Amino acid sequence: MPRTRSSAEPGPKPRPGSTEGLSQRAEKLRVRAGVLLTRYWQLQAQEAFKERRRDTRRKVVLGSALIELMRHDEKLRVRIRDALEEHFAYRPRDRGTFDGFFEAATSTRDVEEAELPSAQDEADEGRRDAHRKIILGGTLIPLMRQDEHLRARIQAALESHFATSARDAQVFRLHDPPTFFHDLGRLDKK
Repeated sequence: MPRTRSSAEPGPKPRPGSTEGLSQRAEKLRVRAGVLLTRYWQLQAQEAFKERRRDTRRKVVLGSALIELMRHDEKLRVRIRDALEEHFAYRPRDRGTFDGFFEAATSTRDVEEAELPSAQDEADEGRRDAHRKIILGGTLIPLMRQDEHLRARIQAALESHFATSARDAQVFRLHDPPTFFHDLGRLDKK
């Protein structure tokens, strides 16, 4: 007895080599490829954004460590000042961020002598301080690539900080080889 098709069964399949079935499948694949490509670029943009944030955080932390070391080391202070002059050659607007910075780094003014800043002054100084640390950190990275002793001093200065800040230790990839400092040393030898 011949079999009859129920209404729930799909219609006839396109014959192999039929252009109608192929063009429909090609269109579906093209749409799917577009969706996947869009998702890929979104993920790439997210990762790039996260890496920029990590890089900025690294520079702030390095800048903080450098400021602390410069308070006690006149030679380092001079070396950084010279390196910043090169930076200011192509970014002259950053020079104002460091007005009076090197003089203040060596002075130890009494707290009683200092004027109490306004809230706006504190906010402005906080932004200036963060900007200074980013610039100092960015200036320090090439110097650390060239100078193994400086790299070791900065790494040692950061060790106690990393003990209290797991977030910053993660930013420097201290627990997963290769580490940030290891990469700097490797780049130095190329």
